[in-house]
Amino acid sequence: MKTIKTNLTYLLSAAIGVLTFIFFAIPYLSAYVNSILGGASEGYSGYKVMDLWEGGFAGVISSLLQILVLITAVFLLALGICGLLKGFGILKAFPDAFGKLESKKLAQYGLYAYTGINALLLVFLIIFTASNSDGNDLLSAGFSLSAGIFITLVFAIATNVTSFIVHKLTKSETSTETEAKTETAE
Repeated sequence: MKTIKTNLTYLLSAAIGVLTFIFFAIPYLSAYVNSILGGASEGYSGYKVMDLWEGGFAGVISSLLQILVLITAVFLLALGICGLLKGFGILKAFPDAFGKLESKKLAQYGLYAYTGINALLLVFLIIFTASNSDGNDLLSAGFSLSAGIFITLVFAIATNVTSFIVHKLTKSETSTETEAKTETAE
């Protein structure tokens, strides 16, 4: 259990990396057409969001951000797996630091970046839906947000909150143990 707690950042990084591929399958957008005779809609998964190049400025930025989310998720997955394998003594060659930056800090910064990119993606998807939707009483067509972006963002925020809380608890446990050892030595 202690190994998991000390390597929780790696575990969360690997988990969010894997979950990203699952979340991408959930619709992020819904294209719709409504008329007085009825309506139809089609979901745009996270993978299709990477192909909004003809959706104006917001569509291009959304596509670029979604590609950046994918790259960040692959990075977090690789870093998380390597860190966990080192934590369990399997991959001893994995470095504790990259230059002056500890690998656990790098994973934490990766989680922050993942959350920030997804928040920016939500903003640009809102702009995309607003600028690519039009209608009147007889006919309306456009895009609306779906669950995928919200689920991804909730999990990203929850991952950061969990990592922060466990880091604070581990830090306070370590300082308590250090104080106890100091008092015992005196």
